[in-house]
Amino acid sequence: EEEEEEDNNNKEDKADVTTKRRASLSSSKAMILGKRKQMNGKQFACVFDCSSVKGERQYMEDRWNVVRSKCNRVAVFGVYDGHGGCQVSELLAKTLGEKITRDVGRLKRKPKETIAEAFREVDEVAVKENPGKCRRSQVSGKLLGSPGAGSTAIVAVVCSWGKVYFANVGDSKATVVRLEEEEEEEEEERENDENDANVRARGKNKDNNNTPTRASSRRQSLSHSNRSTPVKQRSTTPARKRQQLKTTNSDHAKNNSKVFFETPDQRPAREDERTRINNIGGKILKSRDGSARVEGILAVTRAFGNAGIKQFVEAVPEIFEFPIEKCGMVVLCTDGVTDV
Repeated sequence: EEEEEEDNNNKEDKADVTTKRRASLSSSKAMILGKRKQMNGKQFACVFDCSSVKGERQYMEDRWNVVRSKCNRVAVFGVYDGHGGCQVSELLAKTLGEKITRDVGRLKRKPKETIAEAFREVDEVAVKENPGKCRRSQVSGKLLGSPGAGSTAIVAVVCSWGKVYFANVGDSKATVVRLEEEEEEEEEERENDENDANVRARGKNKDNNNTPTRASSRRQSLSHSNRSTPVKQRSTTPARKRQQLKTTNSDHAKNNSKVFFETPDQRPAREDERTRINNIGGKILKSRDGSARVEGILAVTRAFGNAGIKQFVEAVPEIFEFPIEKCGMVVLCTDGVTDV
């Protein structure tokens, strides 16, 4: 039995490391945002899946985690792509979400400042704990040695007050996917709202001109509305049946989905990133494989850690804000998924 157990352990070490998790964030056991949040007549809940697979390298350097605030009003989803070791990605998984959610009141008032401050504080710890060993060659002028462990980060901060914030450092990516039927429903709602507003405005103007009694004014407004605004017939199908039909048709709608938003990669190929590094004395050089890298070493222009070239590679996130109803499906992933 001991030999069999040892063989199984060896097989697990050699095999790809795969982790999958699924949790309904609106359930009592894994609640993230408390009860289902109702906004504009709609209820929102979070469900997530996660999978991580070790590639050809000997060790798994990537990490992911989900953190919820103590008040259950904020959830932070993070994916961290470590390089040069897993020390920094491990640090991010343990601390970044906690720092973002430590003061929910400030996060609501100043979301971008709060997120950026959390990134800065964790980066300072990463640099202190993982010093690099780089020196500049007096002959070639190139940096030699190791910059130390580092990591990219892509974070989604989901808030119960109806906002989602995406913050990225490096080339890990957030992709928001929407179905065409969702956009059609929103367009229909906007048209209905505009029609209702026009009807109210016309009714108010008519009331001001004729000053009728309250009852007659109400009859005139209703009759005017019926003449000018098409009335959407209420479905006679039970709500549960409609949901079943919608679920059944979802497979057909998969082909009608499209990318609504993607976070931009922070790489030397971006002109603004290249200019920033050149302005502070850094260089974009080609590595042995021909790819453009910061000082010929790092393939991203922003990262946590990498203390040896920290003066060029900052951990300042680009932050994007969207209403929660725009983010029906979100994919957070490392470049191991996108660069294939």
